[in-house]
Amino acid sequence: MKLIRALMDEPEYLILDEPFDALDHKSIQAVKEILTDYMTSERTLLFTNHIESINDFADEVYEIDDLSLTRIR
Repeated sequence: MKLIRALMDEPEYLILDEPFDALDHKSIQAVKEILTDYMTSERTLLFTNHIESINDFADEVYEIDDLSLTRIR
């Protein structure tokens, strides 16, 4: 899995494009656990997402609409 490979170098910042796309519920939970462990080490995670239920996982949520970026939470 590319996510695991990206985490092996223990980067300070991690930018992911749709990391939960095409995953079933069990796999989404597994990825959430991996990313939670990553973030507890004072690291920054930025990811794009279109699954609204994932928004609770994020500290801050922004929406892109018509070339405009708006903070939702």
